[in-house]
Amino acid sequence: MKLRVLAVVWITFSTMALSPAEPLFFSIQHSASKRFAILEETDGIAWLYLTVPGAPKPEKDALAYSTKTPDEKTDWSKVKEGHPPTLSKEFASERAVIRGAKEVDFTFDWADQGESVALRFKGEVIAMILRDDARGFSLALTKDGPLGHPLDLARAKHFDHEK
Repeated sequence: MKLRVLAVVWITFSTMALSPAEPLFFSIQHSASKRFAILEETDGIAWLYLTVPGAPKPEKDALAYSTKTPDEKTDWSKVKEGHPPTLSKEFASERAVIRGAKEVDFTFDWADQGESVALRFKGEVIAMILRDDARGFSLALTKDGPLGHPLDLARAKHFDHEK
């Protein structure tokens, strides 16, 4: 009897340990601009989105982080077919990968009356979208490229934490 109970406990534990966490998806709306800031994990990458006013339709995005080791290369032919891009080693910073993050680890900071947004992970800005730039900024990037700009810490200083 003890062996059967241990087997059930071990199977349950090992299944829980191997089960991937649910991808994160959450948002907040700015009271003045009526824009939403959205964090979405999908296909190994997390994106910060800033929407059009009043609707959850993304207008701009910024790579937030990768949930997996960066690929050797991004397959741009798959992206042209409609698949989301992956982060490659060519563009990935040392801090690109965040695994096991929870919603409580993140906060959104607004600026420019809700026209710009930053994403903080455990208090540190890791991604931002600015109203005057077409592409987002990310701590996960080392250089400019198709996924955005590397994080500009000087420009990130104008964000105040959303109360």
